[in-house]
This record gives sequence, C-alpha cells and structure tokens, in this order.
Amino acid sequence: MEANAISDPDMMSQVEAESNNFKFTTKRLGNTLELVEDFQELYKTLAGFVVIPDGGDATDAAKVAMLALQLLMKARGNLLVGSITLLRAYRGNSLLYLRGAIEACAFAAHIRRKPELADVWL
Repeated sequence: MEANAISDPDMMSQVEAESNNFKFTTKRLGNTLELVEDFQELYKTLAGFVVIPDGGDATDAAKVAMLALQLLMKARGNLLVGSITLLRAYRGNSLLYLRGAIEACAFAAHIRRKPELADVWL
C-alpha cells in the first residue's frame, strides 16, 4: 500500500503532496502564472527608482527613501511567498503573506505622504 499525505503525514509525503499541488496548479494556470513573475520584475524595476539623498538637510529624506525601499522589498518577498503558498493549494495560509504585502505598500504610501511618521514606524 502506497502512503499518501493524509494517511502518512511525514515530511517527505508532505513535500511530495505540495509539489504535486504546485505542478497541477501551475499547469492549469498556463500563461497566467507569468503574472507573478511580472510582479517580481516590476518590484525589481521600482527599487531602482528609489533615490537616496546624501547627508545634510537630506538626512530625513534619505531615511524615508530607505524605509520605502525596505517596505518595497518586504512587499515583494511577501507577494512571492504568498503566491507560492497559494500555488501549493494552501489558500488560507497564503492570505497571511498577501496581507503582509498589502500592509507594507500601505505603510510605505502613508510614510511617503507624512515623512514624520518614519521614526514611529521604525
């Protein structure tokens, strides 16, 4: 009798089950899977647009820019992990990461509008 993830929840069975879920989901999605990769590329591009001022009166602006970049990369990472988790068929678990990505973007936008909140967030 062959073990499966339900009757034999050991580590290797779980990894195999997740791999099968991922393969099935990505096959069914076809070209729409490229959307996740497009978002990853977009985040890489956006990071290049963050200009970090150098010293003097620009110190506060530099702090805000660095914070925005940090939040941008946090959003990127959370979006990727959330997408992969979703593709492994863990819909509920993916929401934690996707919410983290949304919150990071919201914090970055809020801090950009009100730079004095950078220290509060830090």
